[in-house]
Amino acid sequence: LSAPEVQGTSGIKCAVGLRDWRFAAGHILDTCARRDHLEEYGRSLATSIAEWTPWGDFDPKAIQALGARDIFISLYQIPVGELEKLPREVIIKKLAVSQGVARCVVVSREKIVTLFKEIPLPKAGLNEMKEKFFENEGILNALRDTIRKYTCYLERFTQIRAAFDKELEFHEALQGMGAAQGITYIIGYIPADASAKLVESARAEQWGITVTEPSPED
Repeated sequence: LSAPEVQGTSGIKCAVGLRDWRFAAGHILDTCARRDHLEEYGRSLATSIAEWTPWGDFDPKAIQALGARDIFISLYQIPVGELEKLPREVIIKKLAVSQGVARCVVVSREKIVTLFKEIPLPKAGLNEMKEKFFENEGILNALRDTIRKYTCYLERFTQIRAAFDKELEFHEALQGMGAAQGITYIIGYIPADASAKLVESARAEQWGITVTEPSPED
């Protein structure tokens, strides 16, 4: 009931009848859970896209395959003034320089040992990330539409929840009931501003009643 998709108006008229509200509720909960998962996945993709956009699109698997042919391609971010610290036999391609740091590709015939930390390749290329992101957004929109369609039953679900709240209150009160020497009693908690009304009702019905402040342990 608190899902953003069911807030406000959906353009669907309110429907009273709901043949199987348990199935409907389960379907909504499952759909919301999948929506939450895909929203998190979408945020992860968006972060990766932002991170790899400056590097451009490339195929990580193709780069890894070149290693089997003794062609090693590595990615680094190195201060411009320290590029000369790389081995002389490597090929260095600067893609961009920002705030004195060069984003560069290093090509070599063997794995090089350097003081600089190599940037691990992504699992997918930039274009593939974008395709997955837009595909994910499409599925998310469909899930949100599915949830939104249940807005016509919002009033019915609200009534069902209210009925459960009443039943829960009854069972909580029932758990506080007991019997001693033929006297049935009930114990529980009540808002402080409602205690006077309860005492008044107890006098009218000739109930025994005692009201005490909760202890710190309570």
